[in-house]
Amino acid sequence: MQPSLSRFIIQGLLVSVLCTEESSALHLSLGSFYPNILLSGVLWPMEGMWIYLRYAAYYMPQTYAVEALRHVFLRGNFNFFI
Repeated sequence: MQPSLSRFIIQGLLVSVLCTEESSALHLSLGSFYPNILLSGVLWPMEGMWIYLRYAAYYMPQTYAVEALRHVFLRGNFNFFI
């Protein structure tokens, strides 16, 4: 299983364990989704972030997917993790 996929699963399981109502689960999942989007490199590249935010961003699930798409779009190859 890929690391980013397992992080999505772990995050979903954590939300389901912590919340007893659907509305609180929705608020918690949206509250954790927005920092994921902001730190994953969707809005600006990872190289433009502070070094501490960059380290935190590599623990976010979307970071690896965004980096992979950026490599494919810019270079056209799939050999970015090798």
